Amino acid sequence: MKRQRRPIPTAVRATIDELVRSARSARNDNNSVEAWRCLEDAHVLSQPWVRPHVRVHLAMLSLGWAQRDRREIPGQLLRLVLAGPGSALGRYPTGNTGRSDVSAFEPMPIRDDLAALLAENDNDTGQASDGEVLDAGEVRTLYDRVAPFYDIAAAPYAPFGGRRLAHRAIDELHLAPGDTVVDLGTGTGWNLPHLSNAVGPTGHVIGVDVSPGMLDRARRRINRHHIDNVELVEHDIATYEPPTPPNGVVATFAIEMLPNYDDVIRRYITSLAPKGRIVTTGLRHPERWPEWLITLGTALMRVFGVSDAYRNHRPWETIQTNTDNATYTERFAGANYLAAGTRLDELAIEPTP
Repeated sequence: MKRQRRPIPTAVRATIDELVRSARSARNDNNSVEAWRCLEDAHVLSQPWVRPHVRVHLAMLSLGWAQRDRREIPGQLLRLVLAGPGSALGRYPTGNTGRSDVSAFEPMPIRDDLAALLAENDNDTGQASDGEVLDAGEVRTLYDRVAPFYDIAAAPYAPFGGRRLAHRAIDELHLAPGDTVVDLGTGTGWNLPHLSNAVGPTGHVIGVDVSPGMLDRARRRINRHHIDNVELVEHDIATYEPPTPPNGVVATFAIEMLPNYDDVIRRYITSLAPKGRIVTTGLRHPERWPEWLITLGTALMRVFGVSDAYRNHRPWETIQTNTDNATYTERFAGANYLAAGTRLDELAIEPTP
């Protein structure tokens, strides 16, 4: 095991990108042997850095899934859980190919050309580090990459209560037939069928996301459910403006990712129709957890763009301060939260001519 925490050298990042592209091309040509060879090399190079490491395992999961490999699929799901913490904590088996036919903890020899790349000391990363808040472009790139397997990658986190919180968030909107509701950071569209049912056939659901890859998955979901009252919008949720005052705005595991979440939440509250509701759910810094467990949890969530930079984000306080009938709930020992509130009465008063 080796500990290595430094910015990823430009040459290493470029080589990983090229290897992943070559693997995709080989897969399209039905050359699975070459595809796996490229991904194994990419894995060896990616291990010291969380995002590239997780990205390679997602590509491996994709290839294993395409081949319906009953050994590779569960093996890659396990490695997806281990990859983030291993890279973040600097504990990973150097030279390991990342395949399911070898132990996830076994160090292996590194080929000379790959070792030379890893030895470079180029600090010009050209991208945000693991400890920084992602901008809209980085969020788009990240989620376009994980979109094909986002739901699979998110499945191990179901015990954290995220799905239950999302159900409750929709209930907290108090929607009625004919209402308009905006789903911020709609992702693969998990909320959309539930919101569609809540507003009925005369209602209107707007799903907003910055990632076209995620919206493509959401589109497939609404087509599967034969939903015709949903509109999908590709836009940064930090700057999106609803075309008409919505009766509800909901953000599940999205709003706390914004560096300027306070201003964004205030703007959405102001945009609400009279008596409209805003609800957010997401991750929060669990003060009652031991520090080592917080570090591990953050590492596990890096595949979704979470970093230490979000520890001080407290979007629920903005809702509590700027709405009526505000409610707040925590789950999983303070790791998840739900905050809801109604537009203030004074905001709903029409100005006199």
